[in-house]
Amino acid sequence: MNLEKIENLENNNENHQKKVYALVNELKDKISFYPVANIAGFDDEEAWKLRDELIKDNPDGVVQGLAGITTEKSWGIRESLIEKCPHSVARSLVGLNDENSWQIRKKLLTIIDREGVANGLVESVAFLDNDKAWELREKLENICPQNILEGLNGLNSEKAWALREKYKEKYPRETVASFIGLENEKANQWREEFLQNGEIAGVILSYFGADNDKAWELREKYFNQYPFAVATSLAGLESNKAWELRNLIKAKAEAENDQQIFKGLCQSLSPYMLTALKKFNSK
Repeated sequence: MNLEKIENLENNNENHQKKVYALVNELKDKISFYPVANIAGFDDEEAWKLRDELIKDNPDGVVQGLAGITTEKSWGIRESLIEKCPHSVARSLVGLNDENSWQIRKKLLTIIDREGVANGLVESVAFLDNDKAWELREKLENICPQNILEGLNGLNSEKAWALREKYKEKYPRETVASFIGLENEKANQWREEFLQNGEIAGVILSYFGADNDKAWELREKYFNQYPFAVATSLAGLESNKAWELRNLIKAKAEAENDQQIFKGLCQSLSPYMLTALKKFNSK
């Protein structure tokens, strides 16, 4: 598969959502959790039709896919599933900083010993650089430092860089992947250092949702070697160029019957993390 054949086409946003739903419907029976978990941010009739259809058999996927949704119905689902799938409820709060989200985080802290809850909680404060978020990180750092790093997306503060410095030797992939949304000189310098040290997949993941020349260069160069990272890095991109690459990834996943590549493909669909990042940067 030669990515040089992909033309640099203009964005065609009109059909993006239609393509997302077509792919989700095609994959929902193959890798049940991930398709519905990655319609985060979609709040239209088609999204809710899928959620209503799948919530009985796949509540974890449905609730995690509520990230970015703050309707009354979405809060009701979160509340109803705190006991059944608390780690997914936690992850559904990513980037949210309102009263409802902090009330649910408070409830989840009371069952912090449940599997995945701490991990989900610290990932849920991605893009949040306030006192509450840092208090949560500090409380749970010794439990799940790798997930702490994953929850630093978009953060360029001294505290965030101090944590990256602390863990970059022990957890290089998670450290560099925490640069999502960062395009400053320091982040790019670290990316180059990690590339030289062979942490290629983490660097590709750090270009999650990026549409710049370097991101596309890495996707083209390492498509066959790191298809999961390449797929995930397309998150939220709506251009025809991005869809050409998704089609190549889908063909590779089918040819190799590779569930991990299918997972990355699903993770490429949701625009929510980019939306959260834009909100964070606009403050």
